[in-house]
Amino acid sequence: MKHLVFAAAAATMLFGAQAEGRDTIRIMSSESNFPFTAMVGESFASNYRQPTPIIERTTARSSTRSFCAGVGHEFPDIIGIPRRMWNAEFKECQENGVSRITEIKVGYDGIVLVGADGGPVIRPTKAQIFQALAKRLVVDGELVDNPHTRWNQIHDSLPDMPIRVIGPLVNTDPGNAFLLEVMDTGCRKIEAMARLPEEVRDPACVSLRNDEAFESVSKSYDEAVRLVHAREHQLAVMPFSFYEIHAESLALHPIDGVLPDEQSIALGEYPVICTLFIYVKVQHYEQVPGILEFVTEYTSDRAWGPDGYLVDLGMIPMSHSERIDQRANAIGLNPMWR
Repeated sequence: MKHLVFAAAAATMLFGAQAEGRDTIRIMSSESNFPFTAMVGESFASNYRQPTPIIERTTARSSTRSFCAGVGHEFPDIIGIPRRMWNAEFKECQENGVSRITEIKVGYDGIVLVGADGGPVIRPTKAQIFQALAKRLVVDGELVDNPHTRWNQIHDSLPDMPIRVIGPLVNTDPGNAFLLEVMDTGCRKIEAMARLPEEVRDPACVSLRNDEAFESVSKSYDEAVRLVHAREHQLAVMPFSFYEIHAESLALHPIDGVLPDEQSIALGEYPVICTLFIYVKVQHYEQVPGILEFVTEYTSDRAWGPDGYLVDLGMIPMSHSERIDQRANAIGLNPMWR
């Protein structure tokens, strides 16, 4: 009841006041969150007869840096990122006067390994993916250029086929998630790599080879899908939400023995998950009209529910109880604490 009263009071202030200098919500969104946030923005504008939010597509770090830079119309009202805000970022917000922030978990995505439908399926571990794609490996006690050219050279359980992987765009959220959640994690599971001095090991764990075995997407994941079908034995790394768009022509490959699907991602069983968040600057509720309504739209069942339009775009929905908790948190304007 306290949450509802607080939300109702905020709504009254919003409807009764004009924005001072800006009447359109400004949002910064990472690449992973952008399609979902943009769709909510369009639905919000239609359902609430408000201006469509201005949404800038950027990285998670750029989003949080701008969000935490201060309070006022020159700073974004909302950001969407595929991870929790780091403690250092939260501290940065506090130091710059952004003292009231609502953290809202909105759903899940995953980073998946795919190939052409009907092709051979590999079942690598994170450590084996690292051994396939790392720039350098420890061989006979020495850190050398990666000698592996075929999957079965890494382990005889893997198929006798050339290593050919096209990966996420560098310096993007999917790219960073792949480096940290697959490459770095896999690296540290290899005893010879783990024994290296920290100053040598850390960069080696996140350095990708740049030969014919691995290349980064240069423009979009559509390019990755095209190459998967054009080249024999070509694999690709991409967000699960993008795989869903092309699921009829692509095959998923398990990682660490778990095949990605809505259930394994939502339950946390799949090992490469991105949790999607939006962060709202509570101090802007009174300044920019429509923020509460936007949050209400985002947390509605028609948006993030099992049959919602965000799920149609590839978002993995949270459980019913999680959605109830997060909606109450959102419309209650609850401040996050660290």
